[in-house]
Amino acid sequence: MLAESHFTRIGNVDFQDSKRMVSFETGVGGRDNKINVRLKTTVVNMKDGSEQYRIEVSMIGVFERNGNSQISTDEEFGRVNGAAIIFPFVREHIANIALKAGLGSIILPPVNFTKVNKDKTSNK
Repeated sequence: MLAESHFTRIGNVDFQDSKRMVSFETGVGGRDNKINVRLKTTVVNMKDGSEQYRIEVSMIGVFERNGNSQISTDEEFGRVNGAAIIFPFVREHIANIALKAGLGSIILPPVNFTKVNKDKTSNK
């Protein structure tokens, strides 16, 4: 479910020689057999040190654990599997915002959340 959605832009966005940056934050919580996963995705387009547009979307997924699993912890499930399940909905929301804002087609590529979380762990 959509938890937050923020969008800002300058008047005349110039995509030539600009750089798009995408970042992710994942939060995991829950109790009993429920796992709540919040995926925040931020897309920023920069040119010459100035922000051209920013899209921030947070979505929450509520998952139910049934039986045994090879996944060792709720945290691991949330950061990898939960985020991967939620991300297509985030991608679609970002694409719709971009189209409605006149930015054209902004389609984020699929993400390997196993790698994203491994990279974040090794950067600490």
